Amino acid sequence: MIELDTSLLAPEITYVLMLRGAQLPPLEWAERANEAAKRHLESLDDISLFGRTTLAKPDMGLAVRAMLYLWNGWLQDAVDTARPAPNPERQYLIGLCHRQAGQVSEAKAVFQAMGPHAIYSPLAQYAVETIRLMGVVKDKTLARFRQIMEFDPVWEPFAFIDLYELARAQKLDRINLEVVRMLQCREWEMLFTQCYEAAVGESLLKKLAAQSPEVDRKRRLEKQARDAKKRSRQYALDEMQKQKLEAAAASKAETAKQKPGAPAKPQPPAAAKPKAPPVPSVGVVCPTCAHGQRVPESLRGKPTRCGRCGASYRVPAGKPVAPGAGNP
Repeated sequence: MIELDTSLLAPEITYVLMLRGAQLPPLEWAERANEAAKRHLESLDDISLFGRTTLAKPDMGLAVRAMLYLWNGWLQDAVDTARPAPNPERQYLIGLCHRQAGQVSEAKAVFQAMGPHAIYSPLAQYAVETIRLMGVVKDKTLARFRQIMEFDPVWEPFAFIDLYELARAQKLDRINLEVVRMLQCREWEMLFTQCYEAAVGESLLKKLAAQSPEVDRKRRLEKQARDAKKRSRQYALDEMQKQKLEAAAASKAETAKQKPGAPAKPQPPAAAKPKAPPVPSVGVVCPTCAHGQRVPESLRGKPTRCGRCGASYRVPAGKPVAPGAGNP
């Protein structure tokens, strides 16, 4: 529900409405048809349904019953129940059922034959405010829909049918889809309220206006827009998490395909570091302790020190002496 105050309705009608739930309904109501609501409607006559001994307009009571069938997803029952109802409500309700069923040509034909309706002006105002509050309109069809009603503040049923079809085909993003759901729900509420008022002979709109000032109405509308955006963001986060989980599962499945114990693919050997070229050396013998050792060849004719006794002596400049030669 968006703005309909169910406390102003008959208890049995409120019960049937709440069987669908108080939250914003899905896009296609027939996908989640409520069996309990249908059984309850079939078990009640008009006196029990409205809680009154008489109705101001019994034929509009049939329109209300048909609207309850539609709300709970029973499209054919709604059409059959609405046939004795007066125009234009009967035509409007049948047009809604065709639209819900995806029957575009039939829905447009019904609305074309119906002509203007009393709820078109307030519904257009609600649509313009809702689209504005929901933020940037990326879809061209939704932008055109808003421009039409800003130019002429009257509901455009044919453009909304096209918009609804885009939503059914999942060609709208989450925020625009929320807009379509909100507009569809509010359209139903306005038509239902008019049918109910005519049936019981009382004005619920005046009571609703007295209980819900314009400021409160705008606050509720803004809250609905915030909630819709929050649901859209959460959906995007859920999609990202889902993609991560799917990627991890695919990687795990790919790993499981490998044969157990299969040798790993040989990796190319690391390039060996080039060794430094050996330093040329010569063998010498300490004249003090006869200890043989090798020293760099660059020390020929230069002093060096014995590695054993520490005595200093000069490396011969001529042919070197093999290490170990001399006195033991």
